[in-house]
Amino acid sequence: QAGWQDEILGKRTLKSYYGTFLRGNITNKNVDLKAPPAVWAGYADLVDGPPADKTVPWYIEEVDGKAVFKSPWGLVDFYVSASHFNTLKLKWPASDWEKWTPVKNDNGTWSFQSVHGTWMSAKADKSAWQQPASST
Repeated sequence: QAGWQDEILGKRTLKSYYGTFLRGNITNKNVDLKAPPAVWAGYADLVDGPPADKTVPWYIEEVDGKAVFKSPWGLVDFYVSASHFNTLKLKWPASDWEKWTPVKNDNGTWSFQSVHGTWMSAKADKSAWQQPASST
């Protein structure tokens, strides 16, 4: 989809349909969601709008024409991965499973499709996962 780079590349937060924000845990490599405001050791908590002192947004970059979500922690670049069993994990380096196809929705929001054809998604229980259809 031409032009997606202008809209989504750079430092970004990822807000779900439920108002929660994507975060990753560098210790156990899990990816989940959290309602702001909160800061837990090891997590990058995300808020809508300009980052506050306690928040660190993801870096959305382009690799091979796809979007990758790079962690903000620095020492090793971890990426949100479309892992086994429809889970989301942090992995490095960025391979095909860490590349997402951006798709702009009719309401102006963005959805991200994995190499498996699944979609980055959120559940009401604050878990992040991959679903087979882009319904939320």
